[in-house]
Amino acid sequence: MLCFEVTKEEKKLYLLGTAHYVNFSFLPQGLLSLIFSSQIYVTENIDFSKPITREEMARYGFIKEDDNLSIDNLTPEEQAFLRKTITPFLVLRKSEVKIEDLSIKGLFHIFEQAQSMEGIDWGLSKLFQQAEKSIEGLETRAELAPHFEEISFDQLQVQIQHSIECTKGKAFYDQVKALYYLKGLFSTEDLTELYEGRISEELTTRNNAWLPKLLRYLDNSSEAILCGVGVFHLVGENGLVNLLLEKGCTLRFISLDGEFSPFTKENLPTLIKAATETEEINCIIEAVNIIYGADEGERVAKQISEAFAVGKTFMEIKSDIKLPIKDSVGDDHSLSCIASREEDSSKIAYTVPELPSSGSTSEATLTGTVVNPDEDS
Repeated sequence: MLCFEVTKEEKKLYLLGTAHYVNFSFLPQGLLSLIFSSQIYVTENIDFSKPITREEMARYGFIKEDDNLSIDNLTPEEQAFLRKTITPFLVLRKSEVKIEDLSIKGLFHIFEQAQSMEGIDWGLSKLFQQAEKSIEGLETRAELAPHFEEISFDQLQVQIQHSIECTKGKAFYDQVKALYYLKGLFSTEDLTELYEGRISEELTTRNNAWLPKLLRYLDNSSEAILCGVGVFHLVGENGLVNLLLEKGCTLRFISLDGEFSPFTKENLPTLIKAATETEEINCIIEAVNIIYGADEGERVAKQISEAFAVGKTFMEIKSDIKLPIKDSVGDDHSLSCIASREEDSSKIAYTVPELPSSGSTSEATLTGTVVNPDEDS
C-alpha cells in the first residue's frame, strides 16, 4: 500500500494510492484514523455519483447502432453475469439507458465501473457522503471520456470470462488481490501497463492534468484533506509522487501501522516492487491460511514448492496441483494451482471452483509435462 503525507508551506494533505477492485474493508487499521480525521475527500472523478444520461453515453460511443454487436451476441452465461453486475450500477446512476441499448464499448467500460463499486475509491466516497463531509474531484466524466478506448467483442468476452472465474472463488481471489495491494506488489501485467502503450500514456496525461488541481487543494484548504487515486498514478517518473516532489512538496511515507518516514527522490525506485516468484507463492499461501486455515496453508506451501522444484529442473514445465481443502465451515473445495517456468521466468496461476468437489479426495497429485528444449515446437 502506498500512502503519503504531502506538505507545502505548512499546508498538508494525505495522498493514498487506491485499488479499484480491492474492497474497502481490507484497508489497515493504522490508516483508518487518518481517514476519519480528514474533512475533505478528493477522488479521481467528481461525477462518480451523478446520473448518466443517454445523450452523454451516445457522445462516448456507449450506445449501440442498429447493426452493431450487443449483449445479445454473448453466451447466456455471459449475459446473465453482465446483467447481474451492470444493472444495479445503472439503477444507482439513475440512468434511463437499458443494458440492451449499450454498445460493446459501453458494456466494457460500464462493466469496469460497476465492478469498482466494491473498491476502495467507491468505499471512501460513500463513507464521506454518509458522514456529510465534502467530496471534490480531479476530473469530470467529460475530461475522462477521451480515455475510453475502443473495445473489440473478443476483449469484452475475455474480461467477462475472467471475472466469472474470479467470482467462483471470490473470497480467495479477493484476499490475494488485497495482499498484493497491501504489500505494494506489482505483477508482470501491472508493470507492462505502467511502462508500455496506451495505459502509460493515459497515466501521464491525466497526472499532468491533475497536478495543478491537487496543488490548489493543498494551497487553499484549511481543513484536513485525503486524496485517493489509483496506485498506478503514484509511481514512476511521471507519477504524482515524483511530480509533487519536483514542485517542492515535502513527502513522508505512511506505513501500514501508521508510522511516518521521510521520502525523497532517492526513494522513488522503492515504490515499484515487482512481485517475485517467492512473493507470489507467499501471497497464495497466506490467502489459503486466512480463508481455509493454517493446516491447509502448510500443505499447499509444500505442494507448490515441490511443483517449482520440479519445474526448475527443466527448460519448461507446467505442474498442475489439485489440492483438497476445507473452508471455514468445513465444505470441501479443490484448489487448482498451475505453476509454470519458461527459461528465466516463472508464473503461477490458481483457480477455486464454485461448487464443493463431490466425494472424498485423496492425497494431492503433482503432474508435469516436460518440453524437450532440443525439439522444435
